[in-house]
Amino acid sequence: MEGTRGSMLHPGLDWRSTDLTFVKKRYSAFFKTPLDEALAKIDPSELVLCGVNTHACVRMAAIDAYQRDYRVVIARECVGSNNEELWLILGDAA
Repeated sequence: MEGTRGSMLHPGLDWRSTDLTFVKKRYSAFFKTPLDEALAKIDPSELVLCGVNTHACVRMAAIDAYQRDYRVVIARECVGSNNEELWLILGDAA
């Protein structure tokens, strides 16, 4: 949720004030956010995904990106999950 510790960017990220950020309210970064419009402006063919809650958030964003005809890459060293069993299953699929 916006304003909680879990919604904050990790302090180790190389984030810049020119980087776009969106607050999401569901698992997928595409659901009711301006992400589609922002991507349409730069027209990428490939998206590299990272994040936490791989078994939910990253997976849903990957599915939604694939449904929009993007080539999807999940950066294995940049994802994680608090559910080890699901992480191991999805990690093998990534």
